[in-house]
Amino acid sequence: MKVRHTAEKSVWGFDVFGTTLAFVPNPDAPPNDWKISLRDVPYKSFGLAVVHEGEFIYVYGRARRRGGTVVARAPLEALDDFGKWHFYDNGQWQENITNATPIFRDAPPEATVKWMPTMKRFVAVYSPDIFGDIVMRSAESPTGPWSARRVLFHCPEANRTNAFYCYAGKLHPELGQPGELVVSYAVNSNNFFDLFNNAGIYWPRFLRFKL
Repeated sequence: MKVRHTAEKSVWGFDVFGTTLAFVPNPDAPPNDWKISLRDVPYKSFGLAVVHEGEFIYVYGRARRRGGTVVARAPLEALDDFGKWHFYDNGQWQENITNATPIFRDAPPEATVKWMPTMKRFVAVYSPDIFGDIVMRSAESPTGPWSARRVLFHCPEANRTNAFYCYAGKLHPELGQPGELVVSYAVNSNNFFDLFNNAGIYWPRFLRFKL
């Protein structure tokens, strides 16, 4: 995600203006030996979540024109060939991004979408806003239909002061046991000096849920 500074006196003084795909052909090597190549994604609002299913990589993004979350897919071996991306449009795959229809109304800046074997469903976990809820949706396929969102947890820090906000809810299937969801989120403050005076914020919290 490419972010630029837009205002000196505002904690919200930033703008997301693009997305870059980082390609690492030797991921099993030590990170210092990675051969990384970067390529700008022409669809700047895509990349909030990525999931592999079958012969395709599904990439989720925010619909700029219609609002909500949309999804594209690319062949497994051609994620960096943007001419081969197709966009989901009411049950069909189209070449034109402007035809993409939202798969659900929320449009979070980041999320996790994973296949959960215990549930035999795909699960999407995210923070829909900065007011404390972490929500989940599920579906039998990466395109849905997705269930109504369910609140997994409300971050208590969001209620302590008007300055605190919570965001970045994510799922970590690599950490959980079968039948569990492990979720993290972040707490921040719109008062910059809180980050120095309060060691209890601005580090990830982890939650464990039984399915």
